[in-house]
Amino acid sequence: MKFAIFGTARTPIGSFGGAFRDVRAQFLFKDAIKASYERSGLKEYKHIYDCVGGNAVQPSDCANITRVSILLAGFPNEIPAYTVMANDVSSLFALTGALQAMLTGEGDLYLVGGTESASTAPYIVRGARWGFRFNHGEVNDMLAELRVDANRNKWYCELVGNVLKSKYGVTREEMDRFAALSHKKAFRAQREQKFKEQIVPVTVKKKAAGREVVPEIVSEDEGINPVMSPKKAASAQPIIDGLDLTEVNTYHYADGAASFFVAKEEKIKEIRIEPEAYLVGYAISSVHPDDPVEALFESIRKVLDRTGLKIDDIDIFEIDETFAGTTVATIKEFSIPEEKVNVWGGALALGHPIGAQGAIMVVKLVHILKTLDKRLGMVSLSSLGGQAISVVISRD
Repeated sequence: MKFAIFGTARTPIGSFGGAFRDVRAQFLFKDAIKASYERSGLKEYKHIYDCVGGNAVQPSDCANITRVSILLAGFPNEIPAYTVMANDVSSLFALTGALQAMLTGEGDLYLVGGTESASTAPYIVRGARWGFRFNHGEVNDMLAELRVDANRNKWYCELVGNVLKSKYGVTREEMDRFAALSHKKAFRAQREQKFKEQIVPVTVKKKAAGREVVPEIVSEDEGINPVMSPKKAASAQPIIDGLDLTEVNTYHYADGAASFFVAKEEKIKEIRIEPEAYLVGYAISSVHPDDPVEALFESIRKVLDRTGLKIDDIDIFEIDETFAGTTVATIKEFSIPEEKVNVWGGALALGHPIGAQGAIMVVKLVHILKTLDKRLGMVSLSSLGGQAISVVISRD
C-alpha cells in the first residue's frame, strides 16, 4: 500500500541562540502546520483524522505540544493530536505511528511533523520541591542531560566518537572534508533559492527599550557557513580528548519545525488532492545503544528488503548528518555515490532541531526529488539509544 505525501512545509532552521532565541517550539510548529494546510489543497478540516508530532525537549509548560500547536494553527477543537518523544527520530516515529494506524484502518488522513526549540530549553533544579534545608542545590542543563545515555551515563558524542574510530575506522580528515562539503552544498542551494519553496517565513517579535518594534521576518536557514573549508574544519579543537569529534564535524543544536500530510492513496483520489510524493516503505531498527551507526545500517538493509529495492535504485539519499562520521561510514558501507547524498547539505550546515529533524529531512527530500526530476529517495536517521528509521519515498 502506498501513502500520499502532500502539504510539505518547514520553517527556516535557526542557530542555537540565534534568530529564534525567544521563539517557543509550539509557535514554530504552528507556522509550519498553517502552511501545510494552506498548501495541501484541503478544503475542509474534517478530512484530518489525527495529528502526530515529534518533540524531544518536551516543555513542561506546554504538555502535548502537538495538540497545542494545531489549535494555535486554527484547527478545530474536534481534531485530536498527540506527541512522540524518541530523541532524534521523534518525528519519524510520528510518521510511522500514523502509517501503522492507517494500515489497521484507524483513519485515512493524518497531519505529521515535528518541532524543536533548543534555544528555549530550560535549566532544572532537582530536589527543590521539598527544600534543601540549608544545603545547596544543583542547576541541571536539560539539553545536556538529553544527550546522555541513561543506561551507562555516557555522553552520546563519546559513544558515537568511540565507535566511529574503533569499529568503522572513519578518520578526522574524512569527517572534516564531509562537514565542509555539507556547508558548501547548503550554501549553493540557499544562493540558488532551492529552499524557498519548502520554507514558510517566521515572524519574530522584537523589542527595544521595553517596547515592541518592527518584527523580523526570518526566511532563510541561519547556520550555513559559506566560507567553511576542510582547512578551517581541521583547525577546530576536539570536544572530547582522544576522539576526532569537533564543533564542525558534529551536530549543533538548532530550532525549527516541519509538517506535512500523509493519506491513503484512495483517500486523496476521493477528495481530489494532488500528492507531492508517495511513501512506499519504512523500517525501524534497534541495536545495542553504544552503536547507533549499526542501527542506521540495519534500518537501510531492512527497508531495501521490504521494498524489493537495491541501493542503486535510489536516486537521492538524505542520510543522518548528526555526525559527519556517521554519514561517511554509511556511504562506505553501501558504496553510495557521494553525489547522491545530502545534495543540498545536511544537519552539519543547517543545524539539527532534534525532534523535528526527521520531518525536515522528509520535506527536503520531497522537494529535491521534484526539483531534480528524480524518482526514488531515502531518508535515514539514527538516534541516541541505538535506534534508527529509514523511509523510502517515490514521486509516483
